[in-house]
Amino acid sequence: MKKLSWIVILIAGCCVGCGKGATEKTDTKEPETKPLAAAELPAQFYKKLKGTIGDGLKVTMDLFREDSVLQGHYYYDNIGTPIDIDGTIAQDGTITLEERNMEYVLTGTFTLSILSPDEFEGTWVKPESQNTLPVALKAATEGVTAITMETFFEENCKMRYIDFPEETEELRESWTDTLCPYKRVNLLSVHTVSADVDQRINSSIVKAICDDTQYKTVQEYVHSVQAIKEPGYEGIGHYCRLTTNDNGILCVSIWQSWDGGGAHPLSSVRHYNFDLSTGNAIMLPDVVDPKFMQELEKYGEQVFNETYGTRMFESEDGFHLGHNFAMTTEGLMFSFEQYEMGPYVIGTADIVLRYKDIQDMLVKNGPASRFPVH
Repeated sequence: MKKLSWIVILIAGCCVGCGKGATEKTDTKEPETKPLAAAELPAQFYKKLKGTIGDGLKVTMDLFREDSVLQGHYYYDNIGTPIDIDGTIAQDGTITLEERNMEYVLTGTFTLSILSPDEFEGTWVKPESQNTLPVALKAATEGVTAITMETFFEENCKMRYIDFPEETEELRESWTDTLCPYKRVNLLSVHTVSADVDQRINSSIVKAICDDTQYKTVQEYVHSVQAIKEPGYEGIGHYCRLTTNDNGILCVSIWQSWDGGGAHPLSSVRHYNFDLSTGNAIMLPDVVDPKFMQELEKYGEQVFNETYGTRMFESEDGFHLGHNFAMTTEGLMFSFEQYEMGPYVIGTADIVLRYKDIQDMLVKNGPASRFPVH
């Protein structure tokens, strides 16, 4: 009888154990991650994101946020060609980013949710296509230089009525924006592990914006618009954009616009390349072996003609690449100013000489050797 009692107790214990195990299995189901809202992230940020699109296509993205506006670029790691993106972040945290080609035709759209401050997931879709590809991105931190953006703006409206002394108050008010001279600077600053490197790079950017004038800071430069004492209009803007922050190379492109109240404003872009380990500027002879410069010029002319067709404006001494170049993840991008190669409608023209096509002309073990040859 004792033996039978022990058997009953043992069976009962097993049943209790089985029931407990089944309950624990049900309770361990992981809850779904709720995406973050826009307000749960900083109003301004820069992130370098790495991840995949579709079936394991590796990509790298540089993304900036300023309030609800997003902009940056991304590239496929096995190709390296930067693709510009811009878009918005909604209050619920939904990110929409559009990419466009040189003709400004929409070529793709990202729709992303924020799973955490450093993790984004969603889809990429090509226009007029039902095929959506999954996207997974995570913030990279190792070897990534931190970047911040800051905007400075001042206008001088003291003279805005002088040009129209006999007009009505209503008409005067309608001209307020266009009659106030202004200066605007969107300043990019880097923050590495070295204060000396930061100082070299950031002071070079400020110097480029202030154009070697007597102004030592961007604040002084922007505030100088208040010194205008004569009627007239002039709007000047400087806009820093990150072109490259990869493989220890930083390239900052500074776009400048000038509006004198005419039919259309003028714009230009200058590129500034830096070695992030030293803070030193990288010049063209540091990248291209000087003995191959003529060959590079000839190849550059070929690429320009293939990209834009025959040049409408010819200089007396022939085609020249110049020294306004950007080190990108794909190759050396040379930029030409408005009216340098054609009429205003062409705007600023860019050509890219890919590393794989000019590798024999590059300085051995120079800065360009840090980039993969695709």
